[in-house]
Parts: sequence; structure tokens; C-alpha cells
Amino acid sequence: MRKLFVVSILLLAFPLLAKMYQYKDSNGTIYFVDDISKVPDNKIDFATAVNSKFLPTKIEEIDKIRRLVLKNRVYYKELENQLFALKAWVQLIINSGNSSFKTYQENFNNIDIETYNTKKKQIAFAKQLSGYFKIFENEWLNTYEVLNFISSGTPEIDTLRKNFKKSPTTPQNIEERIGLIEKWGNELILKKDSDQKFLKESLKELNERYDIPNPEIPELVKYVDKLIREYEKEQNR
Repeated sequence: MRKLFVVSILLLAFPLLAKMYQYKDSNGTIYFVDDISKVPDNKIDFATAVNSKFLPTKIEEIDKIRRLVLKNRVYYKELENQLFALKAWVQLIINSGNSSFKTYQENFNNIDIETYNTKKKQIAFAKQLSGYFKIFENEWLNTYEVLNFISSGTPEIDTLRKNFKKSPTTPQNIEERIGLIEKWGNELILKKDSDQKFLKESLKELNERYDIPNPEIPELVKYVDKLIREYEKEQNR
């Protein structure tokens, strides 16, 4: 418990409502920082701003407590309800495929809330729980996308969409991705509520950039990444 308490206190150094940025290291580990200047120079191009919009779990008992903690940063009331919300929330995250959060589940199951029977202990416990909420808010960004993923209906395209979140386009994978983007764009054009003009023009520009003797690969890579992000919005329209 003591080690996790220290981790929680460190996490509370980040304002819960501040703008955050995330990036991945070479091992795929995700880092969150509160200032773009803290992102390593070689990761700047791939850093993304974390969406500060409240992403609901749609479970009232969890979302009510989340809002209270986000508002107060450290919420000294309803400690039992906070622990209950965390237990329910961690189960959602585990069910989405993140087995690493089973450690938190085990920690919660071992907590005897009755031992926090003095004001000093309750304040310390509230700070610890706030740290857990911060960890879960960060992870929920990824979990929310998994739980709300709308399939294109084509496995190869869905694999591209999921892999893109882990690894942007490179000169090595660009040819394969362009083929899938063309297929994806043509499928999106068939959707009744799609932006026909944008899709057709974007596919035309992609061909113009690629179907030449010596394409500008760095610029093409950026354009492919841009199209994937924009087509994702079209997919979820």
C-alpha cells in the first residue's frame, strides 16, 4: 500500500483538468505529460494532445464519482463509494482486454476501508484514491476507443485503423497502407451520410501524390497519416 500511495501522490502533481500530451517510447509504453516541452524531441511529431472531454462509462455510479473527483482533485467524502466506483471501473478496463489492471483490482480487494477510522487516515486515503482515478482517467482514453470502436466491415481496414494508433505510417509500410486507404475511401463513399466531395478529392490527391516516378515520401507519409485520421472521423460519422 505504501508504494502505491507514493505513486498516487506523484500523479497528483498533474492537474486533473489540465491539457495533457501523450507519446510512446520505442517499447510502446505510453507517457503522459502536462507540457509539450516535456515530450522528447524525437517524439514531438508523434505526440498527441489528450482529449480533455469527459468520456462516460455510462455507469452512473462510476461517472458521478469521476466528476466529483475531477472537480475537487482530491475528494474527501464518499470514500466507500469512491472505492466501489474504482472496483467497477477497473472491471470495465480489464474486460476491454487490459489484463495489466488486474493488479489494481487485487489491491482494491485487499483494502479494508474500516481501518481508515481517523480524519488523518481518511485524508491520506482520499489522496491515494485520487491517484488511482488519475491513472484510470488516462487509461480510459484508450479503453473508450476500444469499447466504442465502429467496424468498417472489412478486417484488413480495421487492422490498419488499430495499428495506426500504435504505429504511424513509415516508408516501409506506406505502400500497403495506401492500398488499404483507397479501399477504405471507396467503401466510405458508399455510405449515405458520407462527405462525398471530400472523399473523392482526397483519393484523387492521394493518387496524384503517389502515382509519379519519384514521390515525395516524407510529405506522402504525413498525408497518409492525415487521411487515416480524417477517414476515422468519417467512419464514426
